Amino acid sequence: MITYKLHLIRHGETEGNRKKICVGARTDLPLAPEGAEELRALMAAYRYPAAAKVYTSPMLRCRQTAEILFPDVEIEPVEGLRECDLGEFEGRPFAELNKEEAFLQWLEGKSPPPGGEGPQALGNRITAAFEYMLNDMMSCRITEAAAVTHGAILMGLLSMYGYPKAGMKEWAVENGCGYTVMTSAAMWMRDRCFEIVSAVPFGGAETEGESETWNLEER
Repeated sequence: MITYKLHLIRHGETEGNRKKICVGARTDLPLAPEGAEELRALMAAYRYPAAAKVYTSPMLRCRQTAEILFPDVEIEPVEGLRECDLGEFEGRPFAELNKEEAFLQWLEGKSPPPGGEGPQALGNRITAAFEYMLNDMMSCRITEAAAVTHGAILMGLLSMYGYPKAGMKEWAVENGCGYTVMTSAAMWMRDRCFEIVSAVPFGGAETEGESETWNLEER
């Protein structure tokens, strides 16, 4: 049985991240200079997996991250990997939003952002994006690829389809980090799930060949 590995990675830091501002699909920020430098530091200190192809959100911060982490690898923007539309939350400081009931309700998954994208629409979109990537990998005979996307997209995929099971908040990751997932055509068609097999990046620059496996308690 052929298995497919997909490395799901959050983009590098932007000025919005640094200033703790809510930035979604309506603001196409580039990486902050410090964010690009942090990615290079992670590459020097840890190991990123190999990838025969990289899928990215079409947003600039993700495309720039992919170019840094996977130089000379084919990059394909996938519309379904775009950040969530945060509606009226867009561009506002988290310190301000954390005092508002509408924002707290959204964080709990109880309501969509006012004027933004609801959880059902987001779930349908990222499911279609994952299926597109898996089908493309199968048709191109690619068994290992990467997807550079946004924190909310990554958390949504992992909480909906990942095993071991955990809530969306449990899959929050720092910029430049993520998880490797593995599935097969039969596993996805039968069970609609994938196994979460390792954190990304892993080990250290000097630990080539060490095991990439992990367990939930190590996160």
